[in-house]
Amino acid sequence: NQKIEGLKERSPLQNGLQHYGDASNVPAEMEITLRAGEAQSFECCEYGYKLHFPKGALPEHLLECKIHVQVFLSGQYKFLKHYELVSAVYQISCPVELCKPVTLEIEHCAVYERPEQVSYLTFVKSQNPHQIEFHPISGGQFSLYSSYATISLDSFSFFAVVLHYLTLGYYEL
Repeated sequence: NQKIEGLKERSPLQNGLQHYGDASNVPAEMEITLRAGEAQSFECCEYGYKLHFPKGALPEHLLECKIHVQVFLSGQYKFLKHYELVSAVYQISCPVELCKPVTLEIEHCAVYERPEQVSYLTFVKSQNPHQIEFHPISGGQFSLYSSYATISLDSFSFFAVVLHYLTLGYYEL
């Protein structure tokens, strides 16, 4: 695992997303260099994500590729009714199409102790950078007692973790 240099060890999500106030819609930006011919993992503790690239993820003609990650702690996002954001929003981009799926781990603030509770969480994705409207996507693993969720990705975009709060018994007034 490689840690991204210059970042703190404690995640903002561990301190609560509300802590960031008006400055939280300014994204944290990171660039990761993916090298050909080896499996690589990158961990950013401060912003609560991990990326795992298998060997052979890059097309054979490339020696390396820059992966760009932006992390948004708030913003004007649209979710389906009865869904609430429980993670930061991650925009991941790559100038080339990768040959193998990448594993993304996202930290969230909904840790559960009963098996049925993990079904309240889902990953969401948005394709349009100009109108950030998120929709649930299939896949993803949510574990008991864990503040991280994992999903395998074939392409990059905007990603986040949301809670379907009607399943918890919360209703709109």
